Amino acid sequence: MRYALLASTMLLTCAPAYAQVPVNLNVNGTNYSLVGPTGAAGPAGATGAAGPTGPAGPTGATGATGPQGTTGATGATGATGAAGATGPAGPTGATGATGPQGPQGPAGNAPNVYTVGPFFLPSGYAAINGVSGALNSALMYCTGGDIKSLGSTTGTLAALGVRIMTAGTSNIQLGIYADNPTVAPSRPGALLGNTANISDTSANIPTASLVTAAASITPAKYWFCIESGDSTVKVESLPTSTNSSYMGANVGSNTASQVLAAGVIGVSTPATFGTWPASLTSATWTEQINVGVVEIFQWASFP
Repeated sequence: MRYALLASTMLLTCAPAYAQVPVNLNVNGTNYSLVGPTGAAGPAGATGAAGPTGPAGPTGATGATGPQGTTGATGATGATGAAGATGPAGPTGATGATGPQGPQGPAGNAPNVYTVGPFFLPSGYAAINGVSGALNSALMYCTGGDIKSLGSTTGTLAALGVRIMTAGTSNIQLGIYADNPTVAPSRPGALLGNTANISDTSANIPTASLVTAAASITPAKYWFCIESGDSTVKVESLPTSTNSSYMGANVGSNTASQVLAAGVIGVSTPATFGTWPASLTSATWTEQINVGVVEIFQWASFP
């Protein structure tokens, strides 16, 4: 059988050496496949080019949390935020104990008894029914008088008046001065107001408005003054016999007998009729025992 195969026509198909490949044998029309022994491995061929990257695989499970790192340095302090809304007021605390009583304050002024319109006398005149001596046209005569009943208010004077007892031949004028306490006893100081001419040619009670209203009259002592254009007129005066009850205290004198015996009821100073000095602080005064002019006053307003 072996030799018969060799005599037959063989058709061999060979592969390269060392490759374990089948050998196809056709004997008399019948195909046989013969496999020879595997030859030794040939040398490795060159590495082919890298193929394209395959798609990413699915994400793996999350690993365990690592240990906490060290604390970083403290950052800078941030800017102060806006103030919040004010909260509601807290409850009122308990009333404290009453403190000790303070010292008594000074006595207040008497209430204002004056009104606008009527005429009034200065306070405290004991009697007003005297008759002055004839007025000297070269003198200004003044008599002190109090305005006490204003309470705590002030007032503005509107007018002054006087009673003419014996008629003169021309005119008189009336005025009011503040008290000047810088001399002893006190005497007229700053002018507060005066009237224009008032006829003295008949015995009556004339009144006249102040040329400039005397403003800011407060409870105090004032001086009511008169000037005459002639030396004939006589006016109502404080009588000497009653001076010690009021005028001795309100006009005053540095001579005891002028207060208790002779009876000072006013003062006078040289003057020119119709002129009213703004201040009489430098005037020279003569005490009068026969002219203590009585004037009345009227209020213009109270604040």
